[in-house]
Amino acid sequence: MAGYGGMPRAKAATKHKQTTKATFVYTCDICNKAHVKAFSRIKKANLV
Repeated sequence: MAGYGGMPRAKAATKHKQTTKATFVYTCDICNKAHVKAFSRIKKANLV
């Protein structure tokens, strides 16, 4: 069974990451242009 790495048992499923990468899209009040800001992994996001 050369070349069948998962045989005779299937590969274990990987766990999901506990945090997500936040991406915020905000628009300018004057020119109405949208800006995108990406952050590293965070658990909570607060809008101020």
